[in-house]
Amino acid sequence: MEKNIRSKITTYESEFKDNLKQWLFDNNASILCENTDDKTNDFIQHLSDFPRLELSAQDFQKRKRIKNNVPDYNRCIAMKCNGERCSRKQKNDGTQFCGTHIKGAPHGTFTSNQELNKKRQINLWLQEINGIARYIDEANNIYSTPDIINKVNPPKIIGKYGIKSDKETYYMIQD
Repeated sequence: MEKNIRSKITTYESEFKDNLKQWLFDNNASILCENTDDKTNDFIQHLSDFPRLELSAQDFQKRKRIKNNVPDYNRCIAMKCNGERCSRKQKNDGTQFCGTHIKGAPHGTFTSNQELNKKRQINLWLQEINGIARYIDEANNIYSTPDIINKVNPPKIIGKYGIKSDKETYYMIQD
């Protein structure tokens, strides 16, 4: 393709220069300066010496598209026909849809139960219950120690944590 384009440009430039020379001779035209010197031959020589248009390999390369990644909280909530969430940005007018889906979402919307696995941080502390160290959260859930150590997501809840009325004895209610 590059060779064809370069040959077309070269042919066009040659024909243009030749046609300009021919027109000057056919119409008996001349180029005169202020002191009545005939500069026609100088003009034709300058036209012939003018450098040709050179094309580089970059002129034929396709420009790479820069993809804009939109964060999930700012993405349109409509579903595409293939079941995936629309990847466009929400409109700035307070709606949760992009410009295309603001008119309607024929394939449904992205609901909260379909949301990506958002990691929830749980604050745990280590509490000794009947001589056994257990991981407990603010909701008094007791988590499986091996699951916590092996970073299983989500860790298994093995029971509830409680304090007896004497406020010194801790106990576990198993599920």
